[in-house]
Amino acid sequence: MTDVTLIHAGADDALALEERYQAAVRSGETVAFMEAMDAGYADAPENGLLAAWHARLHYALGEESPARAIAWGWAVPIALLNGLVLWLLSTGLTETQAAIPDFFLMWAPASALAVLIFLAVAGRPDWLTIGLTGIGIAGLLGYTLFISGRLKQGAPDSLLGEQYGTLMALHLPLLAVGGIGLAVLRNHNDDNNRFAFLLKTLEIVIVSGLFAIAVGLFTAITVGLFEALNVQLPDPAMRALILGVGGTIPVLAVAMIYDPTVAPAAQPFGDGMSKLIALLMRGLLPLTLLVLLIYVAFIPFNFGAPFRNRDVLIVYTAMLFAVIALMAGATPAATQFLTPVTARWLRRGMLALAVLSIIVGVYALAAIGYRTWQGDWTPNRLTFIGWDVINLGVLVGVLAGLLRSEEGNWPDAVRHAFGRGIWAYAAWIILVIVGLPLIF
Repeated sequence: MTDVTLIHAGADDALALEERYQAAVRSGETVAFMEAMDAGYADAPENGLLAAWHARLHYALGEESPARAIAWGWAVPIALLNGLVLWLLSTGLTETQAAIPDFFLMWAPASALAVLIFLAVAGRPDWLTIGLTGIGIAGLLGYTLFISGRLKQGAPDSLLGEQYGTLMALHLPLLAVGGIGLAVLRNHNDDNNRFAFLLKTLEIVIVSGLFAIAVGLFTAITVGLFEALNVQLPDPAMRALILGVGGTIPVLAVAMIYDPTVAPAAQPFGDGMSKLIALLMRGLLPLTLLVLLIYVAFIPFNFGAPFRNRDVLIVYTAMLFAVIALMAGATPAATQFLTPVTARWLRRGMLALAVLSIIVGVYALAAIGYRTWQGDWTPNRLTFIGWDVINLGVLVGVLAGLLRSEEGNWPDAVRHAFGRGIWAYAAWIILVIVGLPLIF
């Protein structure tokens, strides 16, 4: 039985509603319970018990809750340890190398293992899940390093040798995020929790970017001060400033944004960085719509550009990822975070954005398909075709959900589409990492 059905069935049973609420708190589904209560109250506003619950939940949402205690006692030492590991792994990085240095393959999996350890010790330890996830990430990293090493020694000029390192440098960070998601979602594998994890990941990426800018400024100022004294910092010191300090960012960003003691859907989304990012994404939505509208209008006048230039196709794939991130960030984690007017216009904007993005995505897919048909399969083409197909599938799912859903519950349909799409992304990442050496 769904929450809405249970609430309707227990509309006159105070004990049943309280038991369902406590179960939702334990499982991290309080947001879903609140949305179901909103729906039940909307259907029966005269019911005194439902009205009291509605007021109780929204008062609790609106009142100022105590700040979450960040587990700095675990976060700081684990972050410093990760910085030390990345500093050690970066030895020889500044030397001239023809291929992608191994550091660019190892940094993300190493950071993922550090984050997993933090989530385990600072939250509710599930060492079996953490251990199996860590073994999986380490195994795929070892497989990648083995293939990369063989290509460097035996066939560096081959088609796979030229493209494999770059592709893995892009996909291993995605694998790291996916591995963390697998551990976090093990006991919370539903659309709302998967979408909440996606939103928190977006927040962590943005906060990590801000930290990286701060580290870059700190490094530039430090180097500038020493150069003013005609002192040039040695390579180990430079790597310590950039990669040692920068290596603390993944763990510290997770500690600041994510509460490891509760499920993803129970994370705070109505204030702080979550609210700022949601407002930013919604503010960018009309500007993105305008750019895409102008671009689609110009396609007929330069139709053959992506068929001739592969760089244009890379831009298109990046655009699809950016649009999906924008739509995910603009979608509320819970319906009550939007006013009816905002919800109505946001739905219209996302409908238009989905339609325009699908047009551009199909156009790009046709171009890369034509180039493949005219030429040959390459690791890059196969990888990008897969990503374009998945991105289009997610956008079509979002569009279908927006069209089928009613005015008030369209965020549920969007969260459902993104929640299902996460599985396709995870599967394709693993297929690319494992499958490319077997195919090419």
